[in-house]
Amino acid sequence: MQGGKSVCMMYGQTGSGKTYTMSGLFQYISDDLFTEAVGDVDFVVSVSAVEIAGSKCYDLIHDRSKVLVCDDGEGSTGLVGTTEVEADSTNSLLEVLEGVKDLRSTESTSVNHQSSRSHLVCYINLRHRSSRKGELGDLYGQLVLLDLAGSERNEDSFYHDAARRKEAIEINKSHLALKECVRAIGREDSTGFVPYRASMLTRILKSCLWSMNSRASVIATISPLSIDTEHTLHTLLCAEERVIPIREWDNDHVRNWICSVRKGRFEKFAHNINGSVDGRMLTRFTHARFTQLCGGNSLAGGHLLKAFRDEVANQDKILKAKRERNAARRK
Repeated sequence: MQGGKSVCMMYGQTGSGKTYTMSGLFQYISDDLFTEAVGDVDFVVSVSAVEIAGSKCYDLIHDRSKVLVCDDGEGSTGLVGTTEVEADSTNSLLEVLEGVKDLRSTESTSVNHQSSRSHLVCYINLRHRSSRKGELGDLYGQLVLLDLAGSERNEDSFYHDAARRKEAIEINKSHLALKECVRAIGREDSTGFVPYRASMLTRILKSCLWSMNSRASVIATISPLSIDTEHTLHTLLCAEERVIPIREWDNDHVRNWICSVRKGRFEKFAHNINGSVDGRMLTRFTHARFTQLCGGNSLAGGHLLKAFRDEVANQDKILKAKRERNAARRK
């Protein structure tokens, strides 16, 4: 939230714990935001939240009123009709977040007796304090929490009525649109085309996924049940698609990785990275080079080197498993 936008998405089959996981994030964010981000700085924390059901969008702060999604002349997408409320403490922020979660539409299905049938989007904003009473100041940073509606297989909706089947189709269409946008961003092809207009969900997320100062993360939730193995594999494959081999990292990716290590503890050293350093070059860095990167701090250089080796080991494990699965499919 330091001058940019970030989005964290919960993805997985219905009943796998997405909303439960998001509730845990609410608590951590509420605690950290007022102790670390705000502190003694004159910032204001505010919240808005919308529910996306098919092609419709509703305000969860104010009586579920309808929200319009509009595009301006510069290609940006904005929400018209949302309510943004200030939170002045950890408890007040948590109260608002938990309140909007409870207002979300749920239905009983054959897979989950309390299945979320819509996408929940919570905007946590960090704003400069306005000199005018009753007005919100300029946006400094924004964290978007997205609890996606649970994905379902066709057989899961066999006993659904027509309304539930229509919901399932809309949910799966929006999931597909989101995946296509993420793939298009990852390809960075010559056309530069990203199909954001394919769904209401991707239109709303455009500014979070495409802006220069944005970051995105995905929390994939899976079921421990053996009968859900097929769905679990599908979820893991979708989450794995965005793993970019370290040797293919460009300079921006290297900087972003350094900023992400240990909750941003090494972010202050990111400016020390030369513009020519990419992932392939980073793999040849010695302890002395990491120490130099950390301003001559040998201890910090050692910690960063260890974090990088852990990243390499984790990627090797993921990519090896992917190769083995592809080889098994060809047999």
